Amino acid sequence: MDTQTGAMAGLAVLVRAAMERDGEVLWLARGRSMRPAIHHGQTVRIVSPTPRAIRTGAIAMATLPGGQLVVHRIVRCFAGGRLKLRGDACRRSDPTVHHHDVIGIAEPSRQWSLRSRLRLVL
Repeated sequence: MDTQTGAMAGLAVLVRAAMERDGEVLWLARGRSMRPAIHHGQTVRIVSPTPRAIRTGAIAMATLPGGQLVVHRIVRCFAGGRLKLRGDACRRSDPTVHHHDVIGIAEPSRQWSLRSRLRLVL
């Protein structure tokens, strides 16, 4: 396991622990894989997953094989609890995961960036 993979696996453990303790976490989105639904720098509320929430169309935080943590859309649900995820702006899907790999379900928050708040004041 390389350093980055180990760090991502450690981060996933911390997020799972926070989710179990608090039922939710706030996540700062990085990257552009989920545009236009989630933008780089946007705060996303991740809530504990329920069986009904893990469905096609939902945005899930999950751990991919190899330990990478992603916030991507569920594009297909298969028998046996297997799921296919893909970022909205991505051409290819992620490797198949199991519903146990889902850490939470994302709900974009209503928090605005500092730039947006300044525009409203000015």
